[in-house]
Amino acid sequence: MYNATHQFEPMLPGSVRQEALLVQAHLLARAALQLPWLRHVTTDLRRLLRGMNSYYTNRIEGQLTRPHEIEQALRQDFPPTPSWPRGNGWRMENAENVCFP
Repeated sequence: MYNATHQFEPMLPGSVRQEALLVQAHLLARAALQLPWLRHVTTDLRRLLRGMNSYYTNRIEGQLTRPHEIEQALRQDFPPTPSWPRGNGWRMENAENVCFP
């Protein structure tokens, strides 16, 4: 059981060992930037993470946006009418009338 603040802090190596690890991490990052396929991977990851980030941001803000709706919005492909109640008419007491696939 956790009962002291220090138990929640990350474990870090000592300063002597940490310096060597930071140098190795820097060299690894520089070598990775030279990989020819890295640009394609980062582009794909950026696209995937953008939708995921939007989904969880909306969830935190209490919006019930579905992943396919986020993908549509990112493509600027907005439906003429939403598939479930939104805006001023949306109330939590109406939630039992909403069906999610």
